[in-house]
Amino acid sequence: MTQLIWRDGLPYSETYDDIYHARAGAYAQAEAVFISGNDIIARAQALGPGDEFQILETGFGLGSNFLQTCLAWSHSTQARLCFTSIEKHPLASSDYQQAHQLFPHQDLLNSLLEKLDLRLTDTLIHLNSQLSLRYLHADVLWALSKISSGSIDVLYLDGFAPSKNPHMWSLPVCQELFRVAKPQASLATWCVASLVRQNLSEAGFVVQKVAGFADKKEMLTGIKP
Repeated sequence: MTQLIWRDGLPYSETYDDIYHARAGAYAQAEAVFISGNDIIARAQALGPGDEFQILETGFGLGSNFLQTCLAWSHSTQARLCFTSIEKHPLASSDYQQAHQLFPHQDLLNSLLEKLDLRLTDTLIHLNSQLSLRYLHADVLWALSKISSGSIDVLYLDGFAPSKNPHMWSLPVCQELFRVAKPQASLATWCVASLVRQNLSEAGFVVQKVAGFADKKEMLTGIKP
């Protein structure tokens, strides 16, 4: 288990020598990069109560993207959200609580932490009848091998920077992401590194640079044709 460190007011990983989110804030980053970048709200509103939507995230981190997506989803639709997230280096419950002191729905956070069993490599958590999380505590390639082909609607690519964690953005990982994605599945990431764009394109995704968040001029979105 990884210990969370704070530097200059930002959560920091000693393992990867990188911060967990931009200074502008984890929730704002989740909204701008992943929720808006994948048009989640409009897509949620187009679904019916019996429909199911699958999001896959590479890099659970602090859980900010998951929590913020749950809020946006609950306010937008009665459809079911099935969120899968991969994390090789989970944090202690106390670190999650410290990182989310200002999260407006502590009941949701507490429910997540009560049900998350980090002794397991594959945990399915039902927060309520609408929201579920499959948490894969494992290396990204092993975790992706456990996900069915053509099952994912949206990809959140949120690992540490490729200069710090190149494995997360490697061609084999991008090829596995392409395999698990449905036709017309979308992706979004704050990362615009040329090698990442090249690997995603070589795997089969059509990617483009768009306006970025906070101090990042650009971010990346894409689609599986």
